[in-house]
Amino acid sequence: MKALLDINVLLDFLLARKGFENAALILDKARQRNFTACVSAHEITTLSCFLEKDSRFRGTYRGTIASLFTMTE
Repeated sequence: MKALLDINVLLDFLLARKGFENAALILDKARQRNFTACVSAHEITTLSCFLEKDSRFRGTYRGTIASLFTMTE
């Protein structure tokens, strides 16, 4: 089964927004290969913008996004 992940799922998890536990569960299932997680190309650029502006990710946001590539298509 394939699922297209909404950018809000990724942002909830990465930015630890309210309800991020649900997003963490989804991403954990994707990491375990219970399903094929897909993201659209424009989500990557949008994520870059959000993470670059967040002080917790300064200098590491590229690595964070690269790690998403290991569990998504």
